[in-house]
Formats: sequence, C-alpha cells, structure tokens
Amino acid sequence: MNKHNDGLPPITEIFEDLIPLCVEKGMQPPFLLAAMAFNGSCMFGRLTQSAQQDAVNLKVLSSYGVDGGLWAPLYLMLVDANGASGHFGVGGGGAICPLGPILTNT
Repeated sequence: MNKHNDGLPPITEIFEDLIPLCVEKGMQPPFLLAAMAFNGSCMFGRLTQSAQQDAVNLKVLSSYGVDGGLWAPLYLMLVDANGASGHFGVGGGGAICPLGPILTNT
C-alpha cells in the first residue's frame, strides 16, 4: 500500500461499488472513465460488468502515474453508453460521494 493513498482500496473495488450506484441512477454500461488524483496521477479506461454482474472489467486505455499512483482524494467522471455523465469523489477508505446530478443529453 502506498503511504500516501490514505487507505484507498484497490481501484477495482471502488469500481465494483461505483457501477451499481451509476446503474441505480439510470446510467447504462459500458462506461468510459476518467480518474484524476490529488497527486496528478490520472487514468482513462472502459468499465464493463461481467455477464453475471459480479465482477468489473477494466480496460485501461491510458494512464500517467506520479509518486506511487492514484491517491485519495480521487475524482472520477463516467460517461455511459447513452452519453449520460456522472462526477464522483472518492475519499480515503474508498467512500464514494456523487458530486452533482447525473447529466443526460436529452
């Protein structure tokens, strides 16, 4: 564990909690993801769920790591298959907090 990550769990665990939250708010997978961390690290990827919806598949499209990778606080923006977007914050310990309403293109 990085001494700077403030107890941030593995990123896939965060996404396992985030996808159901997004679906509950009307968003539809797959998701494009932008993750930006306090230390300047960032990651861009595509998130899907397994057919059984019990696992998250992350395909990292691009990333840049600074001094140990993603630290808390972590800021996430997701865009779903229909163009809706959501913005979330992740604090130490992995607590996810929506940072505004889900925005749709309708």
